[in-house]
Amino acid sequence: MDVPVEVWAITVAVLICVIVFDLLVVTRKPHEPSLREAGAWSAFYVALALVFAGGLWVVEGGQMAAEFTAGYLTE
Repeated sequence: MDVPVEVWAITVAVLICVIVFDLLVVTRKPHEPSLREAGAWSAFYVALALVFAGGLWVVEGGQMAAEFTAGYLTE
């Protein structure tokens, strides 16, 4: 698999943005999260992974998307 440097740069930039968003927005006000809030954030991050898998499906095909999804579920 030959991934262009631009794709890696975009992937890393988006990941950094997600981490900064998590640190600045999600943990902005220290509190004990409710079960509903924790479930909503978990669903949000799972949805991000599914969007990434969908992008892989479009760009690289079903095999790569299935491998990513299997690895994500395993972790």
